[in-house]
Amino acid sequence: MLVLTGLGATQLAVAAPLVLEVRANQPGHPINKTQYGVFFEEISHAGEGGLYAELVKNRSFEDSTDSIPDWTFYKTGVADGTMSLEKTGLLNAAQACALKLDISVPGTVGVANAGYWGIHVVKGRTYDLSFFTKASLPASATITAKLQNHDGTKTYASCIVGGLTDAWQKHKGTMTADDTEPQGRLTLEVTTEKPGTLWLDVVSLFPPTWKGRPNGTRPDLAEMVAKMKPGVIRFPGGTYVSTNPSDAPRPLSELGPIEERPGHPAPGKQNPWGYHNNDGFGLHEYLQFAEDLGAEPIYVFQGGANPGAEMNRPETYIKGAALDQLIQESLSVIEYANGPATTTWGAKRAANGHPEPFHMKYVQIGNENWHKPFHDNYIVIYNAIKAKYPEMQVIWGGDWIGNNQHGYKSDGIMPEGSAAQIVDEHFYKADDWFYNNSERYSPQNYPRGVAREAKVFLGEVSAWKDTLDAALKESAFLLGAEKYSDKVVMAVYAPLFANVNFMKWSANAIYFDNARVYGSPSYHAQAMLGNNVGDVNLVVGGLEGLLNKKLFVNANRITATGEVIIKIVNSEAQAREIRIEVRGMPKPPRSGREIVLTGPDLNAGNSFDKPLNVAPVERKLEKPGDSFTYLVKPQSFTVLRLMNP
Repeated sequence: MLVLTGLGATQLAVAAPLVLEVRANQPGHPINKTQYGVFFEEISHAGEGGLYAELVKNRSFEDSTDSIPDWTFYKTGVADGTMSLEKTGLLNAAQACALKLDISVPGTVGVANAGYWGIHVVKGRTYDLSFFTKASLPASATITAKLQNHDGTKTYASCIVGGLTDAWQKHKGTMTADDTEPQGRLTLEVTTEKPGTLWLDVVSLFPPTWKGRPNGTRPDLAEMVAKMKPGVIRFPGGTYVSTNPSDAPRPLSELGPIEERPGHPAPGKQNPWGYHNNDGFGLHEYLQFAEDLGAEPIYVFQGGANPGAEMNRPETYIKGAALDQLIQESLSVIEYANGPATTTWGAKRAANGHPEPFHMKYVQIGNENWHKPFHDNYIVIYNAIKAKYPEMQVIWGGDWIGNNQHGYKSDGIMPEGSAAQIVDEHFYKADDWFYNNSERYSPQNYPRGVAREAKVFLGEVSAWKDTLDAALKESAFLLGAEKYSDKVVMAVYAPLFANVNFMKWSANAIYFDNARVYGSPSYHAQAMLGNNVGDVNLVVGGLEGLLNKKLFVNANRITATGEVIIKIVNSEAQAREIRIEVRGMPKPPRSGREIVLTGPDLNAGNSFDKPLNVAPVERKLEKPGDSFTYLVKPQSFTVLRLMNP
């Protein structure tokens, strides 16, 4: 008997194995193109200092109203001066502060910014610099921009700007580094032969971006997301959205030139995760990123409510004119995404470089808002959206780990008096909960064909650890959700990103610093799921009572090619020999591939030093046929792809 062992094929004599039957001629539920995706939230500097490629931290000097974090003043020779915050005579109404340099003794003084825990300067890389100035200085005064090492003893690139005037003006330049420095900084030095004052604002430095998008994304991080092959991307939160309504993102103010974006919350205040946002990566950039990924965007609207208890804050709700304003903002966001260029907000999208609509199909109202006042606001917002955009799929953001409050019983049935096409369910679970709930979305638990029935979006799923163990549990649960794709139409892991210098969550998909990146075991499992899914489920059976208890299995087919995809999670500490019987393929599969995720032990994870300690390994299957024996590795997630080339 031919035995195909995990990660390699050998011929062995073995005892009769378990049998897994895959019925390729018995299609089950169609699988949605959105079945697997990603959730981007501005947490742990996921965007600012992460995916958003801007290298200057506190570029508009609004992270504080009484100090100037991330900027240092220095002087050379006999020159002297001071730096301070300026709050009058500003660039425009969007800006609340600028940097003021008073030069009391002529010569050269400067300011330095090390970015987000160091600017990664790369030899041969060209950086785009821009900043705004006004000055009370001699016509001969100049500004020299430099890329340096952390203490300024080495300079890798520079450019000089002159022609300073007493009116605000924008300066642009490029700098190409002649060496590499992982802990670099940007400096702006003013040289003057007389005392005077220089004002600076919106100092921006960009490396090359993913797909060359202006104001775009960091290529290595964007590529990590692209490799997951997401069908959907949910943004911008999360708790980032369901904060106090007055502090929540305002997507319409995130449009246009970066100097016209006020940021949020108010200057000097912090978002729920502990930092101020310049909103450079805003609504348009989110939509463009989704389009570049080939993923359906889901914009999450503030639901007019802050659940409070989750973040240990007082609950906050809005009514009346404030709620009306929120509704109008939500409608305008949809118009920006989908409206013709002849509409008010469609014209703004066209002016921002995207004449064609983004064709956004999904929006979500609220996030983990399980208190009753949210439900009152929700239905008002829902009705307004459906009245103007009846085709829009609206996702209800009112559940938090099956809390069964205010009429929702974690069964896919909307509460009385409410409505949604999709409900968003979140699960952060430890122990064996994910194994024990792989059949959660069966018709026995989530009825079909009943009043107020909604589909399910698994908007946040995590087993709370960065280990192989967590990745296997999450995968087993998601294979069950995939099997019941008539109910679960999309599923994502959360959170997506974490900057290792500012961690606000215990387990994440992608870790990075200013120069490096690696994926956790869960990242690799999610990428395996996203890259190995068909368009229709197949009926499976067998395994003598171990199916969905110790061995978690689902199978799909790609209709266009006839390729069969079998996914197996083995939760046991022992290998399992399985005879796989594929019934109903027009011809026995002549070739195939195996992709196996496993590691040294269940607690194994990845790091900058060992980024592939737990990572999938792929090999060819030689002539598997329609009946073959396969040895499934212990504590592993395996994908088998069977085809006729």
